Amino acid sequence: MKRDSICTLDDVMAEVKEANLHVREVFKSQGYRIVILPPNSRQFNPIELLFLNWKNIIKSGMTIFDGNTLLTTISAASTQISGNDCAGLIREATRFASQALQISSIYYLPNMFFPWEYY
Repeated sequence: MKRDSICTLDDVMAEVKEANLHVREVFKSQGYRIVILPPNSRQFNPIELLFLNWKNIIKSGMTIFDGNTLLTTISAASTQISGNDCAGLIREATRFASQALQISSIYYLPNMFFPWEYY
């Protein structure tokens, strides 16, 4: 990473907060700007966007699942998400994060206020 880069970290679970603090200190000591993502912020995380799309595909064929039909449905849904879809999710998360980082210290989303943590 370049020195003028921004390192974004997820707001991690309590069990790994200590490790997260160590990671923050390492990046800060190297001169990187650190931004902690607000909790429950799918729009910043491509894998969360992927899981959301995947769940929507599974739910679109809603049925009463047993062990076999659920596995079959999950498998079929995974084939409906292409590499181009994944690249689009990465672009969308990057676009959203880029816009959010240019906004002031409070970023508004409908029905939510997120205080940004900058280090």
